[in-house]
Amino acid sequence: MSKYVQSRDVFWLKTPKGTIWVDTGIDAYIQPEDPSLWGTAFGVDLDLLDVEDFLLFKVMEDTEDVVR
Repeated sequence: MSKYVQSRDVFWLKTPKGTIWVDTGIDAYIQPEDPSLWGTAFGVDLDLLDVEDFLLFKVMEDTEDVVR
């Protein structure tokens, strides 16, 4: 399972910088690891992000890569 860290705050997400996101198992959708932060049932589709927003989620290699 891939994990991603949100690298900055953006107006269209209600999750804070540093939020950990995980694969949902549905195409390229990810959602916050913490269910209390889920804004929708599906989360975010990485395939629909433009180039600038794609950099919003960085792949985590281990827990020390978390941006705080």
